[in-house]
Amino acid sequence: MNLVHLYMSGIALLGSLTYYIQAYKIFVTKSAKDITLLGYLISTFTSINWLIYGWSIQDNPLISSGGISLVGALLVVTGIIKYR
Repeated sequence: MNLVHLYMSGIALLGSLTYYIQAYKIFVTKSAKDITLLGYLISTFTSINWLIYGWSIQDNPLISSGGISLVGALLVVTGIIKYR
């Protein structure tokens, strides 16, 4: 793995953390009243597509980012549905 792939893997991880921060807030406060379900459904859809694309071109940063983002987005969607 070259330096650019290593750097981008770190950036992918950092960017994906935003989903987990939002999910944490939803589950701790037990409230998702100001969170848009449509927005996170779109994020889930795009994460699935980035994951598939990453697999198709065998790009580890895209695979990592897509997979981590997908799980995080699904956590947020679950929280929105549960606590809306």
